[in-house]
Amino acid sequence: GFRLNAPPSAMVSLWRGAEVRAALVQAQSSAMVPVITDAGWLIFERGEAFEFSRSSLKPGEADTVGDGALRSPMPGKIAQASLAVGAVVTKGQVILVLEAMKMEHSLTAPTDGVLIELNVTTGQQVKEGLVLARIEPKA
Repeated sequence: GFRLNAPPSAMVSLWRGAEVRAALVQAQSSAMVPVITDAGWLIFERGEAFEFSRSSLKPGEADTVGDGALRSPMPGKIAQASLAVGAVVTKGQVILVLEAMKMEHSLTAPTDGVLIELNVTTGQQVKEGLVLARIEPKA
């Protein structure tokens, strides 16, 4: 980010499992000193070093690589969860419907496979980044 007479800063999302935290990283902050590398960031705070890798995800995108997790792109309420664990799904098939900001958002299967985990029910309130379901890709 840019602000006249202020040090450069960036808002970053830090993921740990299903937990997502937003952090403001300033280039000349006395509390946090980031070192940006090709692989990610090293952040030093109070004598401790924390290493974070870069992610190719953009805000609101589901994590479709590796673990098959379908994450909530925003806070909201589950309007529809009609599939059961064990259901065979195809890429693009609606798995859940999330009601947020007075709109319904269809969350679809990122790949062909089997629904192996369903962590929500209809009417449940969810936070952004929560793993709602997990799909095991078809081999």
